[in-house]
Amino acid sequence: MIKKSTAIYTIIDDLLIEIEHKEPKNRRVIDSEIITTALISALYFGGNQEKAICFMKSTGLIPKMLSKSRFNRRLHLIRELIVDLFFQLSEMIKKVNISSEYIIDSFPIHTCDNMRISSSKLIQGEIYRGRKATMRRYFYGFNVHVLVTTDGIPVEYTFLPGSKHDSEALKQMPFYLPEGSKIYADSGYTNYKIEDMLKEAENINLLVARKSNSKRKR
Repeated sequence: MIKKSTAIYTIIDDLLIEIEHKEPKNRRVIDSEIITTALISALYFGGNQEKAICFMKSTGLIPKMLSKSRFNRRLHLIRELIVDLFFQLSEMIKKVNISSEYIIDSFPIHTCDNMRISSSKLIQGEIYRGRKATMRRYFYGFNVHVLVTTDGIPVEYTFLPGSKHDSEALKQMPFYLPEGSKIYADSGYTNYKIEDMLKEAENINLLVARKSNSKRKR
């Protein structure tokens, strides 16, 4: 875990140097350390940033680590930088993905429990009330739609309110993929018009698992 954390930091730091990222010289914790800690929290601590902060400090990887509140403020300040880094990395991954095969799927993000929906301050409205059929449960929040390689490496993503149908995500995904790529999806992403558009314009094959009553064959 420590070795992987060090490797992640090295990659992030090299990328920031490559794009000539500038920041104040008197900072105790630099941006590459903030980004690394955020990634570690997602990889090993279920998104719990406080645990990741404690881990990075206790192991000596980042001895001058910030408090939870200061870390959170710094993370919000570099949001655009993180997004830019993600898409730069994704372009590199697409180039080395020889198979040109991808999978699109989604997962829900809950903003609160059902009993607290009426008092929610982050988001409000029925548009955020969704149901995840595969999990057989309702949730209040967002659906994150992610395009990944067959090895599970994410290369594109988009967010939708919980009530929106999965096929709506196809309209927001950039699909900057090599010509001849294949995208595998479950039946929730059925949209014949977008399938045809991707095939005709970019020669990208959107291969959706068909329902028994679909107009097009499997």
